[in-house]
Amino acid sequence: MRKQAPTKIRVQVAERARYGAEIENSLWRDIIDCWFPRAIDPRGFHQNFSRDWSRMEGDERTTVYQSRVTWIAASLASFYPDRYERFKDIALHGLGYMTHALLDHDLGAFLWRVDERDNPCGNHATERHVYSNAFALYACSAVARHCSDKAALETARSVWNWFENCARDKERSGYFECTTEVGNPITQPPDEMWPYRDSLGTPYGQRAQNSHLHILEAFTEYFLATGDAQVGMRLNEMVEILLNKYFTPEGSLHVYLWHDWRPVLGATSFGHDVEAAHLIINAKKALGDGPSDDLLYKARRLVENTLLRGWEPGTGAIWNSGPFGDASSDRTRIWWAQVENLLALVTLDSYFGAETDRYAMAMIRQWEWIKKHQLDNEHHGLFGYISDDGQLLDEGIKANMWKACYHCGRAFMESSRILQSNQIRA
Repeated sequence: MRKQAPTKIRVQVAERARYGAEIENSLWRDIIDCWFPRAIDPRGFHQNFSRDWSRMEGDERTTVYQSRVTWIAASLASFYPDRYERFKDIALHGLGYMTHALLDHDLGAFLWRVDERDNPCGNHATERHVYSNAFALYACSAVARHCSDKAALETARSVWNWFENCARDKERSGYFECTTEVGNPITQPPDEMWPYRDSLGTPYGQRAQNSHLHILEAFTEYFLATGDAQVGMRLNEMVEILLNKYFTPEGSLHVYLWHDWRPVLGATSFGHDVEAAHLIINAKKALGDGPSDDLLYKARRLVENTLLRGWEPGTGAIWNSGPFGDASSDRTRIWWAQVENLLALVTLDSYFGAETDRYAMAMIRQWEWIKKHQLDNEHHGLFGYISDDGQLLDEGIKANMWKACYHCGRAFMESSRILQSNQIRA
């Protein structure tokens, strides 16, 4: 992407800082003060809350949800030193439950979910999936890094060893989606009675962009916790896989690839594309060499394609998905995609804000959508799913196994920090 000529900058530093303060206020009002201490439970964190934050039925626990809430607590301990002890204790509580109930100590990897008695449950009880284990590694690494916890680092190392020794595709690089309970990769349905898709919903025999995106995220956190050279090598490899295997000429990412890296034709997931844009930049920053011009070019392509085909400038809302190279066909406004786009726009603005205020202007529109429509001004928190005509699609449920405080918490923390610290590169 050619460098644009400088334009008149309409969004001044003080205005960016004002939006950053607004976002930080919402971080506490709509996320942190809603989740803590309300979600804390003897079994980690409760997973099901209605619109008014009443506890709903359901006592299963999943590694993905428990990891996400644990990670946010550990990160808050680092972001807000005056509240360090409070959030350190919450993070250690979450990780303590995870290692007690969800960790397969024999294999060193985490289960997908357990029932109310902490027994593995569901059709995929014997699978060990890279997606859930990426989030476990993410949480363990954050607790080790931010809370100086040696046990967390040991658990992170056991998960890393499972990735290396069991889940890694040693012939083609990258990772298989899941393994058996003894560590053998699963590349086809285990038998005719099993579902066609694995616990994440990926067809057996394919690789999910979603999985590799969060492996990248987890390896970034683990590298920051350890500084290990081999982890850095694998992290760099993950960046290359996303930018060279999954990246399309249209400026989006394939959702699925076959194990030999051939693309599976399908739709564009706009939320994952913009999430990838800021995660690959952060991965390179963690490695210490900074994002190259080529990487920034592709990150911009991911965001620009989304702004062109998957975003409504009039409202500031990002849509869910659409066919490659065409406008969105699913215009549902999903909470996590809105906040990931916010952070992607803020991140690009920090690199190109002295050149153009395109990303700052889009960020403002995106934030106005979130503030006016995605936030619940009555009960606080974020609505999950809003239809194209503005109707709530899930009764405003605030939490379930997929809807934790991770996407919005991370996006609001990072966006507010960048905007208020004037990180605009000339």
